[in-house]
Amino acid sequence: MLKRISLITLSFCFCALLMAQTDLNPCGTLDHRSEWLQNFQRNKGLVDTRGGEKLYVPLTVFVVSNDDGTGEISPSALLGSLCTLNEDFIDSDIEFYLQGGLKYLSQSEMYTHSNTTDAAYQMFDLNIPNTINCYIVGTAAGNCGYNLPYAGVVVDISCASPDDHTWSHEIGHNLSLPHPFLGWEGGYGYSGSPVQVFSEAAPETVLYDYTLFKDSLYLDTLIIDTAFVEKVDGSNCEFAADGFCDTPPDYLAYRWSCNQTTGMSFGFMIDPNGESFKSDATLIMSYANDECASRFSPEQSEAMRANLIDVKSDYLSNQIPDASIEDPSVTYNYPTGGETQSFDYIELNWEPVENATHYLVQIHFNEELTQPLWEDIVTEPNAVGEILEGFAERDVFWSVAPFTNYEFCSELQGSSTFFVSNVSSTGEESIRNWNIIPSIVSAGNSITIESEGNLNGADIAVRDMTGKLLLNEKVINNTLDIPSSWSTGIYLVQIRSNESIHTQKIVVR
Repeated sequence: MLKRISLITLSFCFCALLMAQTDLNPCGTLDHRSEWLQNFQRNKGLVDTRGGEKLYVPLTVFVVSNDDGTGEISPSALLGSLCTLNEDFIDSDIEFYLQGGLKYLSQSEMYTHSNTTDAAYQMFDLNIPNTINCYIVGTAAGNCGYNLPYAGVVVDISCASPDDHTWSHEIGHNLSLPHPFLGWEGGYGYSGSPVQVFSEAAPETVLYDYTLFKDSLYLDTLIIDTAFVEKVDGSNCEFAADGFCDTPPDYLAYRWSCNQTTGMSFGFMIDPNGESFKSDATLIMSYANDECASRFSPEQSEAMRANLIDVKSDYLSNQIPDASIEDPSVTYNYPTGGETQSFDYIELNWEPVENATHYLVQIHFNEELTQPLWEDIVTEPNAVGEILEGFAERDVFWSVAPFTNYEFCSELQGSSTFFVSNVSSTGEESIRNWNIIPSIVSAGNSITIESEGNLNGADIAVRDMTGKLLLNEKVINNTLDIPSSWSTGIYLVQIRSNESIHTQKIVVR
């Protein structure tokens, strides 16, 4: 029960979604400076942060969708977000890598959850030990993202674009960092009223509430604390607000616009000594809009490294990264010369790229490779795709970007072309009008394949969403047993009969 009891001390980040989503409440972070961080800041130098050495930190990334497999983050957005995450931590000498690849979770309850407590219990059942468990969901309890130190990091899809720094912000929390405006959350700064106007000198201290949400496990627990208000002259920086002296004063506990030229806030604030200042918008741990956020301060970086070494040393057991991709160029095997592919079953194949662990595969309208019609992430140099029925018969282009478990900033490598036909691949009488019952099945159970014709003896194959072949056998009695060892996720069932091919998706729960 230790994990559940520890929920009392969880710190959250509830960033507002994008500025365009003004109907949502602004940030309402329930935050505090942990005892570990206070001890570290009081006793600098006692933890060897191994300066100059890159620390490799494992991630388990859950790509969450609805029960029917819809709604998940697009593969290109996911890859771009991972690229941004590692770029944000370059100066900290911290690099994140995928522990065991990506995990696909079809679970509506997690995909759209209204409170963090229910999500926490689900994470306890799903989390992989000794990694930072990250969940990309459709609705993160009404927030841009949040961090549960004993459960995981959750990011809303709308805040997980390659231009967004929410994921980095939440992992900053996971590695001990509070906000630079600590103490101003919840509107307690000015006599309990929302802190929106700073036309007079700030008080010496502010009260703030870091009680969990009212739907938390401890509904009757109220935690109110006092924080010193940081001053411009730095005289109290070691114990005020976030306790870092290289993050200047910031009282803005809500989403705010920034001056992209100066990297500062537009408006002024006044500290307890009467000195006016602007907030630093470049700090990822602030609530400035993402176009200005770009960095962690040196002291913040030092604290995160110390937290990894002192508290989360189990994360650092694998410090030998995979080999890099030296030549990312792709040799396209099939289709390459305008061959015809049916809209509902498109086979793509290319030569393996040395050291690549994953491939982003896309089909595009045009040779400029913008706005993909279809895309996927696979682990083998082949993919099976489909596009919408009724798509006009025309030439399309496909392209591949190889990447590794450690390196995500990959680019598409050339392209090839094929002609997409409106004629279904299921034209053969023997597999016409077939269907899988049920389409959502528990591991260890069976599915029934219904068809107008006799399927006995037809070849059946099942692949996971990475393209890996899991099963290849003959249809017997129009049924297929789902192994109990298969994990929750989406699978592609493919049937071949008389050279005709058809594919349907199933969801294993």
